[in-house]
Amino acid sequence: MSELVERIRTLAAGSLSLAVARFLHDTPEARDRANPVWLGAEVERWSARPAEEIAAEAAHRIEVLDEWERDVQAADPELWEERRVDALHARFNLQSAGSGSFASAAGALVDFLREVGSEPDSLGFF
Repeated sequence: MSELVERIRTLAAGSLSLAVARFLHDTPEARDRANPVWLGAEVERWSARPAEEIAAEAAHRIEVLDEWERDVQAADPELWEERRVDALHARFNLQSAGSGSFASAAGALVDFLREVGSEPDSLGFF
């Protein structure tokens, strides 16, 4: 597996964890409705922190995602085409984690939000 693939996988997984953590931070009663599969160590660690710290981390990770996008577009345009939806989902997750707004979501975050009783607008990309 290429380093670029590993980077986007890590960024995507981390973005989802951070978004779930922010939602649970802001809506602690949703934790009881969440399947334990959503409640990993990173989610637990971040959901206990202040919203400002979560937002700052989301902003940092958006910068890292921007760097990945520049790198992959320059080094492997075909891989960019294969993974751009992953990057878009990660960006939406990080924007939600930063703002605390979950009115719209994409990818696995939609599944989480629906599971805990929220009804976000679902953004599909095909």
